[in-house]
Amino acid sequence: MKGQVIHKVLQNEISNYNLEKYIDNEFAVTYPNFFESQETKEIFAKAILDMLNGFYHSGEYKYLSKYSRYKNETEVYLNEKDYFLYGIIDKLIITDDRIIIVDYKTDDIDKKLIENRAKYHLNQLNFYVYIVSKLHKEFNRIEIRLVFLKFPDNPFVINYNRKNIEEIRKYILKIIKGILREEYPKNLSHCYECNFSINNKCIVYPDKF
Repeated sequence: MKGQVIHKVLQNEISNYNLEKYIDNEFAVTYPNFFESQETKEIFAKAILDMLNGFYHSGEYKYLSKYSRYKNETEVYLNEKDYFLYGIIDKLIITDDRIIIVDYKTDDIDKKLIENRAKYHLNQLNFYVYIVSKLHKEFNRIEIRLVFLKFPDNPFVINYNRKNIEEIRKYILKIIKGILREEYPKNLSHCYECNFSINNKCIVYPDKF
């Protein structure tokens, strides 16, 4: 729920002066029976306010705000052979020489784990890069900025050129072909942070450890 509220705020560009009122209204309309008590509601609201205010006062927010050509929560579609690819990008910025894909994450992580957690999200981001590269062939550069809102001034940034994008294309198509064949190889390398592991033990495939 925290992530949904924060993404709505950023999508609608609610100013920090109107945050408290907007969040309170969002709680009342969308989550009227979510909180056990008023105290719990206030604690939750403060956590959201603190994260958003931290972002609004960050250098990353200042950097992103300088671009005037952008779309928030933009849907992208791509007809690829006999199937469609689809995604929702938090913020898509178009500059003179490149496209910037911004993805916000509300993960509650330690600062030292930013890079590891970013790699966990790379497949999703590469998927966006591939779709956008096909829709905007006039650009040879695409930049992704993964912003963990708990640490907004430490974005995870990767720049792609057409050579990188071609490698991504091959990788994405390989994954898609596997899905169409119902082949789902197990990735056990991230078990330490998976919801289906207890004490780093996989509860789905315990024989692997």
